[in-house]
Amino acid sequence: MDGYFYFIMIQISSWHEFFSSISLLLNGFYVAVVAVIVLLIILENRSPIRSVSWILVVTLVPLLGIVLYFFFGQQYRKQILVSIRALRFRKRVKLLAEEQLKQLSRIRLTDVDPRLAEKKDIMALLLRNDRAFLSRNKEVCLLNNGSETFPELIRSLKTARHHIHMEFYIFNFDVIGREIFSILKEKARQGVEVRIIFDSVGSARVPLKIKREAREAGIRLRSFQKVIFPLLSSHVNYRNHRKIIVIDGSIGFTGGLNIADRYAEEGKNFWRDTFVKIVGRSAAALQAIFINDWFYVSKENIYHDRYFTEEEEGTQNLTQILSSGPDSDWQAISQFYFSAITTARNRVYIVTPYFIPNEELSFALKAAALRGIDVRILIPSISDTIVSHWSSLSYVNEMIRAGVKMYRYNKGFCHSKLLIADEVLSSVGSANFDYRSLETNFEVCAVFYDPKITAELTRHFFIDLSTSTQITSQEWKKRGWANKLATSLARLFAPLM
Repeated sequence: MDGYFYFIMIQISSWHEFFSSISLLLNGFYVAVVAVIVLLIILENRSPIRSVSWILVVTLVPLLGIVLYFFFGQQYRKQILVSIRALRFRKRVKLLAEEQLKQLSRIRLTDVDPRLAEKKDIMALLLRNDRAFLSRNKEVCLLNNGSETFPELIRSLKTARHHIHMEFYIFNFDVIGREIFSILKEKARQGVEVRIIFDSVGSARVPLKIKREAREAGIRLRSFQKVIFPLLSSHVNYRNHRKIIVIDGSIGFTGGLNIADRYAEEGKNFWRDTFVKIVGRSAAALQAIFINDWFYVSKENIYHDRYFTEEEEGTQNLTQILSSGPDSDWQAISQFYFSAITTARNRVYIVTPYFIPNEELSFALKAAALRGIDVRILIPSISDTIVSHWSSLSYVNEMIRAGVKMYRYNKGFCHSKLLIADEVLSSVGSANFDYRSLETNFEVCAVFYDPKITAELTRHFFIDLSTSTQITSQEWKKRGWANKLATSLARLFAPLM
């Protein structure tokens, strides 16, 4: 009996040594993987804050940190995506931007409006960093919310004679999506070329039936950057967050709305958003961006004169269409925001659903307020993303201390993305005021140098403030410990958002 017990103990000891060896090997392998990932993060030369944040996540959160990095942190696709921009600046777009840059110093903007001369440096910046050529349009129509946007979009789609190009982060085939899709199918059957790009994460559940109907009608439907596990990738890197519609090369739309019923909801579930319709030469800039993205998703080069109409230049609405993404040489939209804030003479108004500024923009906003500029920022009281919501609130205290006026929108979810600087400069687009939009997503915005458009956006901004609550220093100091802890913890993840 003693011998049998001794034999069992020897076997247990052997198995223990075996599993200990396996454990040591696995631990060694894990440490090696972590070391390699940390080295890759360092070699990527990102901002120190983002690099340190990812290093902490990978090293301090066992296994989960590596999974999070592979889904959300990698930049390996950026090298591949550089090829996307090969088409964007061909022919007239590149030549026009270069010619305008040469002429800009000789343009007498003071003859149009003395205040425009103060923004000439911003115009030059956007010509250099994104070839965002200047144009005057026949019409620029601001559209508030889905109640104005969807009817105008439907009316415009019905006028199409040659082509319809659409690009959206979310294209849901619910009530409004089905209505628009029916129009697109009818147009395609009439011989109109219809192309749609949807993001494969934002629009992860496009039914097979819809794809079949599109194919049968002749609609070219393409997804942007397919992901293997969309349910695990709601914020996976390098998403196409742009909203672009171009009709016959002369009518363009852009802004913050997606194609989904919730953007048209009123009452308790009200979504506050802003879109813009442009008739004129700026539609060609939106077209160039779409054609570039279409080449990436389909490998079909449709850069041809038939998609660009010879529109006569309008007499108003001086505009630049600005895009940015991981295929860009520069973070063009972020540079625009920074320049607009730092050169403002009297006011900076910002509306964003997610306020998670990088260090440069945070510094610029506080410096502007401290030098006496009227800086006001409107964020939602409620949000569709918990971590982003608490991350946004983590910036409130430092902004208030610097003199920035912070407001929370109470009527519903505020999804608009606006910037107003002084009386003549404003922008409407798809980019949120956060790390992800400004550094890793594909975004687009329309920049206007026009006192009428800026005045209209300012008027609606103050209407929104009337249904908002200003966050005071006294109120913020009275927050409970749970609230303070939530915002502080969320702040740690802000660079990863």
